[in-house]
Amino acid sequence: MLQANGWSVDTAREGFEAILYFRARTHGALLLDYQLPGMDGVDVFNWVRRNVVNRREVLVVSSECPDFLQSRFGGVGVRAILPKPLSARDLIGALPS
Repeated sequence: MLQANGWSVDTAREGFEAILYFRARTHGALLLDYQLPGMDGVDVFNWVRRNVVNRREVLVVSSECPDFLQSRFGGVGVRAILPKPLSARDLIGALPS
């Protein structure tokens, strides 16, 4: 969905790999699944918040209840929480222009 709309994409299979990508490259946004193997999405989000100087937009994708996710992510620095199944319209609409 992202590539079809002109975004360049790196795909990580688990949380630690996402952090490695973030350390190695500049990204305009982070699309983060709440349930990741190894480190969950909250752990990755907290690492990014503590270690990335130029903050990036963070979007969270999950099938969990949005209120639960707001409490887990602290409501700070998350641009949007998007429900699964994810539609292209919702995803593109939530990204920075």
